[in-house]
Amino acid sequence: MSQAHVDESENGAAAVEMAMLLPLLFMILFGIIDFGRMYNAQITVTEAAREAARAVVLAPGETDATLQGKAMAKAAAKPLTINDSDVTISQTCDGEHDKAIVTVQYNFSFITPLAGYVPALSDGPITAQAVMPCPG
Repeated sequence: MSQAHVDESENGAAAVEMAMLLPLLFMILFGIIDFGRMYNAQITVTEAAREAARAVVLAPGETDATLQGKAMAKAAAKPLTINDSDVTISQTCDGEHDKAIVTVQYNFSFITPLAGYVPALSDGPITAQAVMPCPG
């Protein structure tokens, strides 16, 4: 067997191996990217809930507290799209309660094509809740 013939068969084997492994490597790469996006969204939603709770505590009235809390949540989550319906203010500092409670929800969607086949990677809401004491 000549040296040229051996090299051609090895090149073909390498191409077949690469064709078999490349989709798996891409899925791992996109999975890492998606996990980073999801973790960043969780941190952003948590910060938005915290800032909204702070705004609710500092607002003078219940109506102002709700408006300012929702506006602050949307502003703090600026890279993400948060609607008024995604922000729930369950308690304000209205004299009856000693703390403000704000919940922010964001619907996250994966970009990895494998996400539809793996239940752990299914699209869904990311939720964060912040509780802040009312000033005494």
